[in-house]
Amino acid sequence: MSRFVTHLTDAWGEYWSGGDSRAAGLIYRPDVRFWNVARGRTAEVLGVDAVVGERFAHLTRSDRVGVVVGATVVDGPVVVVEFVLTTSECGSPAAVPGCAWWWVDDDGRIGREEWWIDPAGGGPASPDVAGHPLRGDADDPGPEFRRRLVDRIVEAADADPDAAVGYAAGAIVDLMGEGPPTDPAPADRRVTTVHEIAGSGPFLAWTSLTVEDVDGGTRTRPEARVCALDPDGRIAGEHRYRLRPWPARPPR
Repeated sequence: MSRFVTHLTDAWGEYWSGGDSRAAGLIYRPDVRFWNVARGRTAEVLGVDAVVGERFAHLTRSDRVGVVVGATVVDGPVVVVEFVLTTSECGSPAAVPGCAWWWVDDDGRIGREEWWIDPAGGGPASPDVAGHPLRGDADDPGPEFRRRLVDRIVEAADADPDAAVGYAAGAIVDLMGEGPPTDPAPADRRVTTVHEIAGSGPFLAWTSLTVEDVDGGTRTRPEARVCALDPDGRIAGEHRYRLRPWPARPPR
């Protein structure tokens, strides 16, 4: 990981943990776009002032807040950061795992940021919240291989949600912050659209939206994944951030 990204992640973690709010102008572009994906399609906000407002709301929910950065995947101007949001509410420490995607400009500031985190998906603060360490010993397979692998996984999952195409035997998959299902009704049909793919060395990350046909309309399930590949290009470990479904849309 480059020294530049190390500095950026340090500053970002300190900022969201309650550091100097003036640092926003150093971390973010004036026209930054920020999207908390769990809130749905219309929740994107624009500008540094809006990000400061997001941080203020984020800090006032709890007595104490900390953001601890974990694994980082750098793919050119795209940076994927895993983190744990720690809070203290009425003296009880809690933690929620999350995944952030950044698009960084030539000046080293974030021009777009997406948060893939379910605030209701946390639990008591524990090292287990961060999942198993992702370890991969594959050579970098390149962007074309990563795209083909993701397409295979998504196509198989749309046909059968329990399919394990592209995974090594004994692969460890951590469902990050996922609690009991909020909508157990089975879907009649699934169509997944992959939005972003990034990777470097043995690491692979992607985001997707899955639209499912259910009684009364459709529901959308947002998901982000961060994976490590084995020497054969199969997934050996995965952190899966599956957000709660967006509200169902009635049929037209």
